[in-house]
Amino acid sequence: MSNYDKCPACGKWVPHGHDECPHCGQQQGLSAHIKSFWSVLFPPKNERKSGALCVACDRLVGVDDENCPYCGVPQTGVRKAARMVNDVLPSTANVTQLTLGVLVVLFILPILTMGDLPEFSVADYLGSGNNLALMLMGANYGPLLEYGQYWRLVTATFLHIGAMHIVFNGYALHVLGNPLEALYGRGWFFFMYVLTGVAGNLLSWAANGISFANAGASGSIYGLIGMGISHCWRHRWVNRELLRLLVTWAIFGLVFGAVVKADNWAHIGGLLSGGALAWVLRAEVVTNRRFKNLANIVGLVTVVVVVACFVMALLAAPEIKEAVLSGR
Repeated sequence: MSNYDKCPACGKWVPHGHDECPHCGQQQGLSAHIKSFWSVLFPPKNERKSGALCVACDRLVGVDDENCPYCGVPQTGVRKAARMVNDVLPSTANVTQLTLGVLVVLFILPILTMGDLPEFSVADYLGSGNNLALMLMGANYGPLLEYGQYWRLVTATFLHIGAMHIVFNGYALHVLGNPLEALYGRGWFFFMYVLTGVAGNLLSWAANGISFANAGASGSIYGLIGMGISHCWRHRWVNRELLRLLVTWAIFGLVFGAVVKADNWAHIGGLLSGGALAWVLRAEVVTNRRFKNLANIVGLVTVVVVVACFVMALLAAPEIKEAVLSGR
């Protein structure tokens, strides 16, 4: 059929020399063939057979599939959003070390920004903190909590009173955090770290009432101890020595806290809430591949909540500073 050419659009034969296909009306010639080849490589969006990775098993499924044909997991909008979060998060990020870095930055920040406060000196701040600086940063204070500044229950868990305070808590976070983060994953670990700290602050507030005033990651640290004890107790036939070590650490810490008049209510609240959370959120369940994207969402929401609480602390600081300095 040397006197005919195949139409690049409909594939039917067109008499040689015709500028238009009599069957579909498509223009003929070299430009038409180039456009046809281009459309094969890059079809219009509404004609593409697109797919996405399953939120659980990572196999390719159709974007319109409600369930994965391989593992049967529903491809819901929330799960897909979680998958997107998982794709943008750094795969090697270590939440324990990042949290430790945040604690150090927040401890140094008043030295760099609050030198104009009355009776503020670096030596005193490193030794025993500064009440006004800590209050402006977001430490717990009964009257302000009664006033409605509940975000302090979160921000206070990232602040410390003096250098020795952050050294002890930082070391404990480094020792306990890394293995527990490896056990529970980044998202669940950070969620439980923050929540146990808040639980400790709540118990201390309930016990002390209007006189409640504290700051520090100790509630969260005891939360990590509680998590470790709970997990080791569940698997005590293989973790007997570690269980004994963690229980000893908890008892020694509470006795030492009583001697130095630390906030043991916060310690107990963190310990009990950490144990309860770890008992309910079993590591072998929450780290299952079916829940890995949920873990990223939980972690991201926790980060957003923490950041929002510090933004509220920043917004409230000028009014508090003015009220304190004016003697109101």
